[in-house]
Amino acid sequence: MSSTDASLAPLLHQILKTPAALGPRAALCARLEALGVPAAGGAWAATARMAAERGQFAVALALALRKLTGQARQSALEALAARYSADRPAAGPRLPPPMPPARAESVPADEDDQISLAIKLLTDLAGLTLPAGAPLPVVPLFSALHAAHFVAVAQAMVEVSFKAGEPLIRQGDADRTLYLLAQGQARVEARQSDGTVTELAVALAPSLLGEISLLTAVPRRASVIALEPVLAWRLDAASLDRLQREAPDLHEHLERVVKQRLLQNVLRTSRLFAATGVPDVLVPAFQLQPVAAGAEVFAQGAASPGLFVLLHGTAEVWTRTPGAEPLRVATLTEGDAFGEFSLLTGQPTTAAVRMPDGGVLLHLSAKSFARLRPHLGALETGLAEMMEVRRGELDDLVDPVDDGGFELVDEAWLLAE
Repeated sequence: MSSTDASLAPLLHQILKTPAALGPRAALCARLEALGVPAAGGAWAATARMAAERGQFAVALALALRKLTGQARQSALEALAARYSADRPAAGPRLPPPMPPARAESVPADEDDQISLAIKLLTDLAGLTLPAGAPLPVVPLFSALHAAHFVAVAQAMVEVSFKAGEPLIRQGDADRTLYLLAQGQARVEARQSDGTVTELAVALAPSLLGEISLLTAVPRRASVIALEPVLAWRLDAASLDRLQREAPDLHEHLERVVKQRLLQNVLRTSRLFAATGVPDVLVPAFQLQPVAAGAEVFAQGAASPGLFVLLHGTAEVWTRTPGAEPLRVATLTEGDAFGEFSLLTGQPTTAAVRMPDGGVLLHLSAKSFARLRPHLGALETGLAEMMEVRRGELDDLVDPVDDGGFELVDEAWLLAE
């Protein structure tokens, strides 16, 4: 038995038995590559296409970036963009990937015939892929990018792997790096000031991690630890800056994508937006606003600064009455909104908001709100209703401690969630 026969025959048998299995196909491609078979490159490209057309985006991207070069890689990424980017066709009915039966075909003994059969099996994808109109999974970040940006970002991604227990992200670091978790799961945890560690979430592939850091230099507020062997793709600030030079509109588009994702996250925790939704016209009007540790977002008595949504960090609401010490009346957490009262009434703020540890806000200026106000009927109605509810709650809170001259009407406290 030749060495070729020993290495190819078992894999050929596996593929004939389970034609849709990608593992044996990749192993067979690697065998052909090791043997110096010229057609191995085409076999890799076909295997990447099969993965893409069966909904296995992570496998397809990994194969394209690991195994293809030059025009073959470019073509594979463009094909991925055609099916997974924001420019993908409208989805039809969802279908499961086809699972063809075993093929009744024998494996030849001659090594050249085995190579020929291997190339045939690897490149003939009939009956193995979903129809052109079938919907494929939505991939974080990539499915929000237009095709040209999709390919540029994919080219800039660097594949990284982590062992169980290794950190992808460390709390307190100020690195500007985004990760797309492609395989495995990771724990998101935060160390509190007293040293205790709180588990915030478990991230499952595919998940986007650390996206705020690409657009700001605010230190990480949580760590992400691999729970098992993890495969991810990394995009750092240096790569983003290079992409920005090549595609000047990419940074703006990425910022919009990140803001949209963050707003969607806020929808899950904020009564304000859950009740009213986020109008499309509002997304580009929000600006990401990093806040340094100890900085004041706005002072008591300031002109209406607009609407704020707390994305990253905590904020403290302080008020001062004549002749009295400042009083902290609320602590806001991620997902809370503030600034609505002065935004709707035009009155100056009656409290200050500070962020002791810094963080990130989404900010809608009063000017932008005024410009968009005709399109924000549901949101404005929701704000007004919430304001009245909070005003009543505030009366119940303040009456027992009011000397008769103390009046607390801070918009951040009224509408904190």
